[in-house]
Amino acid sequence: MVARDTAPSSAFKLVAEKLAGEVKTYLAGGGKSVLLPIEEIASSIRDADVLLSGMSSAPELVKEEIVAISAAHDANVPVVLYADTHNSVRRPHFESVRNKVSAMFVVSKKEAEDARKFFALSEDRIILSGNPLVENAHFPKTTREEVRKRFGVRDDEKIILSSGYKFPSITLPTLIALVDAAAILEKRAPGLNLFVFASLHPGDDAWVADKSVYNRILDYFLNCKDVADLNNLRIKVTCSKAEKAEDKATTAELLPATDLLVTTLSTSDEEAACQRIPAIEFFTGLAMSRMEKNFSTRKWEKCEQGVAAAVYYDTGELALLIENILSNGVSPSMRLAQETHYPKPPYQGYAVDKIIEGLKRIAKN
Repeated sequence: MVARDTAPSSAFKLVAEKLAGEVKTYLAGGGKSVLLPIEEIASSIRDADVLLSGMSSAPELVKEEIVAISAAHDANVPVVLYADTHNSVRRPHFESVRNKVSAMFVVSKKEAEDARKFFALSEDRIILSGNPLVENAHFPKTTREEVRKRFGVRDDEKIILSSGYKFPSITLPTLIALVDAAAILEKRAPGLNLFVFASLHPGDDAWVADKSVYNRILDYFLNCKDVADLNNLRIKVTCSKAEKAEDKATTAELLPATDLLVTTLSTSDEEAACQRIPAIEFFTGLAMSRMEKNFSTRKWEKCEQGVAAAVYYDTGELALLIENILSNGVSPSMRLAQETHYPKPPYQGYAVDKIIEGLKRIAKN
């Protein structure tokens, strides 16, 4: 198993734990570079029965995966890709190895169609496994009451969860847009008080370099009278790898308490759909460019599905939509889309079992 990005690394960990001693090599960077020389990655794969590789989201992050895929192909080891989210099958940075792939795990029927189109795989080599991490959202480990009590959320406050992206250029504009929307709502909807969780990606470059950077930037907007000085908004910055216990929380732990998810290019909108929580995707020009770079499209699949509403650039529109959703709840059309595209699986661990079943079938004898 080889993966660089945090999400496939975490999914592979679940698979490896279920397989126990059957996994020879587990190389998961968890958002960082895999800590092995390229030559060792290649040599460790040559006598494997099957390679399970992630499809990291950015071209600058796929070196280890491409090396592993090429080494496996040269050694006649079957290569199975794990396309962990929507539009990942068509990622252009895997074009050079498309002819070396034996099978693929995908999260939707649309992704299965893309696997046939871009990788020329037969139907029996495309496995609709789903995503183990998204599946877990159907089985939350925290409750709304626990989260609100832990972080001191008042009874009159609505919780907005803003899950971050790995690049601050995507995360920060969304948080600033939420501050601007709150400024609009302070005048438009007095009495609507917001508690925002800024749940940072653990691989966020700015946060990794300076753990206080988001707090300092957001404090400037919240507490400077020349900027905003808002009375209807509180923001709590959290991260799964925070050093202080009071700041440490995963997005999954916060989600059950959430009244509305506002995010950009995050799989959290899928997890929100599993819990029937309304979601908004806020797109800036930078976000659109990143989407096109990573997925070769400018259409976000979750918005196309209807499980998340889309707002482009306009914080005024964002404010109106926040007010509408927090006043009226999830719309019938969004709820139907959530139930259609993210039905609850038969049991927790179903996706992991599908992946293991597929690997054993594809593995060379």
